[in-house]
Amino acid sequence: MLSILQSVHLRHWINFWVFVFSITVLSAPGHGGQAAIVLLFTGLYVMFAKRGQNDYVPLNSQEKAFIGLVLVFWLIQLVGVIYQPTGYEYETLREKFKAFDYSMRWLLLIPVFLLFRRYLLDWKFVAVGISLGAIIGA
Repeated sequence: MLSILQSVHLRHWINFWVFVFSITVLSAPGHGGQAAIVLLFTGLYVMFAKRGQNDYVPLNSQEKAFIGLVLVFWLIQLVGVIYQPTGYEYETLREKFKAFDYSMRWLLLIPVFLLFRRYLLDWKFVAVGISLGAIIGA
């Protein structure tokens, strides 16, 4: 009974943060990362703390291909940042990290993707969040 109650609360938690993310990502450019970080930590919590539960569904071939393509994209970006052609090298380590930042965001997408696979999202929250974000942004 307790695990079902925790699962319901976790589903509401996820729906709330998806709602907040939908509003913040559209209402002001460059925002929304805070809600994404909360979703990332929630995904990591579910991945490590809820390992023994049987509600895990194996990945199908398309989902494996998606995760594989994200990993290949990340590796290509890593090689591109480390090995620059002569004349195009980054001058400082900070510039290398800045160039690698966007591909790292794609790598951080994987725990959130697995979280959304595991828990059902209520699309009313997403639709209302997108609507409110568009109204606030306009």
